[in-house]
Amino acid sequence: MRRQQDPDTFINEIKYIASDPDDKYFFNVTDEAALNDIVDALGDRIFSLEGTHERNESSFELEMSQVGFSIHILEDGILFGTVGAYDWDGAVLKETWNSRIMPPRSAFEKEFPVELKKHAAYLGYTVSSLILRNGRTLYIAGAPRFKHKGKVILFEMSRKGDISISQALVGEQIGSYFGSEVCPLDVNGDGVSDVLLVAAPMFLGHHNKETGRVYVYRVGQALLTLNGTLHSDPKVQDARFGYAMASAPDLNHDGFNDVVVGAPLEDNHRGAVYIYHGYRNTIQPSYKQRIDSASFHHGLTYFGRSVSAQMDLDGDGLGDLTVGSQGAVVMLRSRSIVRVNATLQVNPTSINLLQKTCLRQGKESVCLNITICFSVNSKSPSKVDSRFGLHYNLSLDDRKVTPRAVFDENIQKFLSKRIRVTTGKVTCMNLGFHVIDTVDFLRPIGVHLRFNLSDTESSPVLDDRCPTSVKRLVSCVT
Repeated sequence: MRRQQDPDTFINEIKYIASDPDDKYFFNVTDEAALNDIVDALGDRIFSLEGTHERNESSFELEMSQVGFSIHILEDGILFGTVGAYDWDGAVLKETWNSRIMPPRSAFEKEFPVELKKHAAYLGYTVSSLILRNGRTLYIAGAPRFKHKGKVILFEMSRKGDISISQALVGEQIGSYFGSEVCPLDVNGDGVSDVLLVAAPMFLGHHNKETGRVYVYRVGQALLTLNGTLHSDPKVQDARFGYAMASAPDLNHDGFNDVVVGAPLEDNHRGAVYIYHGYRNTIQPSYKQRIDSASFHHGLTYFGRSVSAQMDLDGDGLGDLTVGSQGAVVMLRSRSIVRVNATLQVNPTSINLLQKTCLRQGKESVCLNITICFSVNSKSPSKVDSRFGLHYNLSLDDRKVTPRAVFDENIQKFLSKRIRVTTGKVTCMNLGFHVIDTVDFLRPIGVHLRFNLSDTESSPVLDDRCPTSVKRLVSCVT
């Protein structure tokens, strides 16, 4: 409410501005939270007002089409979105090498009836296509303002411009912009579309924040079925998760393609992108990696407003990621993935306190030998150097304060080493340790190996399903 203005005068002014009758188009609420109770009625009133015009007003056909607002490359041409066509109800245009197909306004009347004309549905805000198992191609067009909840239509189009609508997907929340972005995905790489992702980046979550949401539809023989939703980090913040989406090649080299989702409003508009892995014929519901702009550049804003993952930017055989932000483009390089299988053997396999076979620190001692081996295999078709660094830690009785055994090299219960390993080869080391005189030998001595890869720009990353520790228990005999 304006400062220093009488409330009654202000309310009368609002009633004067509102459409008649007041009891239908004027809503008096005490606070912002009360809007939640009338949001559906408010949306219906606004929608009924949009698109009204006088008889002497003109209407646009194709003069304001905005051809190319969105585009999608087809095998036989290009599909354009024309959001401004027909008074911003929107349409699509297909261009081939020898023809141009522009469906008439009436082509989409099944899903966009005459009474809803001039409501600016923005059909063609995004366009794409699906390949079905029977070889059919379904075109996709989003209309994020349809009845304020949004709609996505899947259709076939003849060479004459005849439209056959196969299915329509409708948003669930007013203002969510459902259908502003779509992303079909062939998860298993067989040439058939398995999943269609539909974004609603302005979906209101907890505390009325624009968290955003992505709907996952499984592609069947003829129809799509909802198979869950994807979400950003559960923090209470504006995110616009789903503002941009892109299919990605198999980033984790498990045989299934992946997807990248942008959330440019996260972290106070600094932005972030999320990577989801594919599995069989769908997308795993939890993100595998979140990349925020603050982790590598503090000055970026709206990081994740656009994404692309179809190019190998550095020629190493791996698909890389390009992310748009305000006034800048960020190129993120993929890293190769390796599996490391570690083994640990102790010789002899038990401790005989009566067999003191060596001299340590001027005393006869029970000595043993540890053999550790690292077998390295690459999961990636990478052309980069296959030799890289590995860091490992060995510990003896790491849960006991007073050690019962120490390593020969440093007379400590902990030993840390860095080595170089090579993919396709096995690297082994021998390390000695000896037992310290003590009366506590009822329980076995634990030998624990932990390892990780050296984190440099050129080094690979470890397969997250690969164990990174090995433990052996060495019993004592007398």
